Amino acid sequence: MRPIASRKVDVLNEQSCASREATDDSTIIACEDTIQKGAIVTFYEHETINLDMPHDDALVIALEVEGAIFSKFLVDTESAVDIISQKTLRSLEQPIPMIRQETTPLASFEGKSVRSLGIILLTTGTHDLELKTEFTVVDHPMTFDAIVGRPWLHQMRAVPSVYHQ
Repeated sequence: MRPIASRKVDVLNEQSCASREATDDSTIIACEDTIQKGAIVTFYEHETINLDMPHDDALVIALEVEGAIFSKFLVDTESAVDIISQKTLRSLEQPIPMIRQETTPLASFEGKSVRSLGIILLTTGTHDLELKTEFTVVDHPMTFDAIVGRPWLHQMRAVPSVYHQ
């Protein structure tokens, strides 16, 4: 097994541990439970055997939201917010939680300005991990059920890999 990419973790320092401890976010685990400084994250060539290569497709995943599974969640590392469409919310079988009225101007993929309807807290789940995630709600046609950006990726401690999709 030949590694195709390795990266030494060398940014976990006393300052990052102190800032984690100062945060009251229940989704953040203790600093000593994280990857230790000097650990290496490695991707292996055998993990790409069944992939159609080369490709440059968008990274789209399936994700459980409030008990319903959706198959078209775009992972967008450029997005500073997690976005869900009002249409996706309507398809939830459980009662929809209250949308907190907080309008935010957003830029669509076409570059147009879109105003949000507010923010909603939803439970997202993948594999054995379940998180409370704040989504910005939009009433705008979207190709995807939702977009998860840097906030969700950070909460998940996920390393998205377009190469391994």
